[in-house]
Amino acid sequence: MMQLIFTERVEILRPRRIRGDYGGFVESWDDPEVIPVAAPVSVQQVSTSEDETGSSQLVVTKWRLYSQPPYLLDQFETNDRIRVIGGVGGTWVVGDPEHWRGPLLPHTEVDLEVYRGTSRA
Repeated sequence: MMQLIFTERVEILRPRRIRGDYGGFVESWDDPEVIPVAAPVSVQQVSTSEDETGSSQLVVTKWRLYSQPPYLLDQFETNDRIRVIGGVGGTWVVGDPEHWRGPLLPHTEVDLEVYRGTSRA
């Protein structure tokens, strides 16, 4: 069984909605909204993969964030990015966060990915 140490702090980075060139609203990462998360978390590396093509190289590192029980982190959204204060930065939230709401160890788990090399479009 894996033992987790909840010593890390994170901030949620969320794109701001701004008026687009053609009238509607678009998401902008130029000046994202920063949402502090008060609960301590543990961020654990899951895997790393590498993809090379003729002119580019992409390295994807997958992480999993666990909130310390009994904290539920309801503020995460699928398109958010996470910044681990003093650590991993620029990670994308992948899929919907999982909230374990039972009476035994309620907590939140979030899948994260970091892209290096070719930029994620």
